[in-house]
Amino acid sequence: MLSTTGIITANPRFVKPNAGDYHLAWNSPAIDSGEALSVTEDLDGWRRSIGAGYDIGAYECSPFIVLPLVIKN
Repeated sequence: MLSTTGIITANPRFVKPNAGDYHLAWNSPAIDSGEALSVTEDLDGWRRSIGAGYDIGAYECSPFIVLPLVIKN
C-alpha cells in the first residue's frame, strides 16, 4: 500500500528561499502535513510538533508572533 501522507505538490511557500531562509510562511501547505518521525526538534531547536500536526521540512512553523520592543522615555 502506497502512502501519500506528507507529500505536497503545491508551492511550499518558504519565507525567503532566495536568501537561504527555508522557514515555512504562515500560509504554507506544508504546515501540519507531515508525518510523526523520530525527530523531536527542528533545526532551530523548536519542539516537533507545534500545532495540530507535524510540518514538512527542516523547520516547524512557529505560531508565535514576535513583536519589536519599543521603549518610550
